[in-house]
Amino acid sequence: MRTLTRQARAGILLAASLLPFSALAQTTPEISPEAAPESAPVEASQDPAQEVAPESAPPEAVQSSPQPEAYPSSPPPVPEIIPTRKSLWRYSAKPGATQLDIGASVGFNSPSGIYGAEVEYRMYPILGLRLSGGQGAWGTRVGPQVRLYPLGEVVLSPFLEAGVSLNFGGETWSEIDGVRTYADMLLTPVGTVAVGSRWALGRLFFISSRVGWSWRMRQDNVQVRGGGEPDLLTAAALSLLQHEGFVISGSLGVSFF
Repeated sequence: MRTLTRQARAGILLAASLLPFSALAQTTPEISPEAAPESAPVEASQDPAQEVAPESAPPEAVQSSPQPEAYPSSPPPVPEIIPTRKSLWRYSAKPGATQLDIGASVGFNSPSGIYGAEVEYRMYPILGLRLSGGQGAWGTRVGPQVRLYPLGEVVLSPFLEAGVSLNFGGETWSEIDGVRTYADMLLTPVGTVAVGSRWALGRLFFISSRVGWSWRMRQDNVQVRGGGEPDLLTAAALSLLQHEGFVISGSLGVSFF
């Protein structure tokens, strides 16, 4: 009887010790919403396939980007470039279209004398201003001329010319029977009209020629030293030296600008 009592007491003690644990396992505690801890934010997925696409805008709010135009069937028209007159110091690439000529000339009764130099500036394609100078039979000769080019800037251009030159004179003498007579050739203006042509040799060189007529604007252009009239020999020599009558000359030079 004592042994059973001890076993019963041991069983009762074991059951009493396990009873709270079994009751705790059978009871589920209720968790209030206020007591629930805040959940940690869920990180976005790094997988591009799992990303959520943004809501698309309504069709009327989407503006289509302008599309580049296709190539035209024909190229656009090229504007016409109208050439204008070049400035004074611009080199010309067109033969006959230069503005400044400098040349040497030879001739008979020409505005530049027997030999001399000529300078011409064409301020317009049809108009040229010239200055000629040289040594003539009546001494040093210098004068301006004007040329008109009816055809303008062409390779072979005819012209009309008019001008005036001043002959500065000098002295001459004749000797008869050992007696020498001196005479002074006085300043004499001479008018000239001529026609001719200018030929452009490429872009740098030119040649020109002219024929025409000249006349004296002063008749009493001889003064015998010591007074009196010149003798026949002196008068004949002075007549040959006068700048008047038929004119012919030619020139060669360089063109600029």
